[in-house]
Amino acid sequence: FDSDGIITGLDETFLKNLDDLLSRAKSADLRLYLCLTEWKGIKKFPSPVRDERQQKAYLEKAVAPLAKRFKDNGTVFAIDVYNEIEAELRDDAPQKVTIKQGQDFIRSSVQTIKKEDPKRLVSAGSGFHGWKIVQDGHYKGLGLDFYDIHVYSDDGFLPDVQELKADRPV
Repeated sequence: FDSDGIITGLDETFLKNLDDLLSRAKSADLRLYLCLTEWKGIKKFPSPVRDERQQKAYLEKAVAPLAKRFKDNGTVFAIDVYNEIEAELRDDAPQKVTIKQGQDFIRSSVQTIKKEDPKRLVSAGSGFHGWKIVQDGHYKGLGLDFYDIHVYSDDGFLPDVQELKADRPV
């Protein structure tokens, strides 16, 4: 991060550790679903969802290089561009965003990844609204390859897939 809190690139130690993780996963015949972003509770740096300068830097200096690094790597099953972005829509979020800002961020992240690695599966995890965010169509048209729904209930209820009105696998 620079003095304004804008992303300047990826740390070499992080990349070395990531390469080690991928190597170990491959040796164990595991597939990874890597999450790129979770900004919940972070006030120190501008949000890449709502701050245009941060988003541009994030996509160019973090997402694109990672997508390039993972290209054609079968150990990476898919990339989650943002874990539960809808948490940032809440009134008590430290850097509250609008649904449109969230959608634009997801779409831009997907496009950046697909530009570098067209075959890579991409999703965005949804938890706070669970399957409703898919059912309500908030994730449609963003370029996602599948919907990743987190369910936090003891009964494990999920609606029938027809009820979701999903245009992608769930």
